[in-house]
This record gives sequence, C-alpha cells and structure tokens, in this order.
Amino acid sequence: ENYGLLKSWHPEVLEKVDEVIGPPGENPDVYMQLSPVSHIKDMPSHIIIHHGEKDESIPIRWAEKLRDSLIKEGKVIEYYTYTGQGHVLKGKAWTMSMTRTVFFFDKYLK
Repeated sequence: ENYGLLKSWHPEVLEKVDEVIGPPGENPDVYMQLSPVSHIKDMPSHIIIHHGEKDESIPIRWAEKLRDSLIKEGKVIEYYTYTGQGHVLKGKAWTMSMTRTVFFFDKYLK
C-alpha cells in the first residue's frame, strides 16, 4: 500500500527503490519484511497511537490496520484519533495528545 501511495505522490523516490530491490510484485518477501505489521511480535507490549483523521500522509486505515494487528497479538493499545487534524496535530489536539502520552508513560512505563 505504501509503495502505491508513494508511486502516485512521488514517483521519483521509487526509482531508486526499484533499482535496489525492485517493485513489490518482484520481491514481495522484501516488502513484507519492511512492513511494521511483520514485526508486531517484537514490539513492546504497550503502545499508544495518535492519528489525525484528515492525515493525507498516512491514511487512517493504516493506523487502524496496525492497531487491529497489535490487539490480535495481545498488545495493550491506546488508540486516539483527532477530528479535523492532519499529519501534524495542532492546537488542542496537540495538547490532548501530549497529555494522553504523559498519562500513558506514567501508567505503563514508570
């Protein structure tokens, strides 16, 4: 999915990738290893995810897919979305995300 999105946004970036490892159809195993979903077992047991609902850089469905995969693996997830926010959270959303992050660290990592 990331490859397809990059191809539509920045095809010049993928020229070098294609030279080195080829497109996904030629090397699906390599691309699978690049996916965070392939490494969920190695991730910490407690994870917080913040995502702007209008993020145009990282589609929210990717965050949802990661969240669902983490839950399936038995990880403890705190997942927050922010209405009207893009890739970089701003204003009250930024403040809320940082407050939630501090509580998360206090609860799970202290």
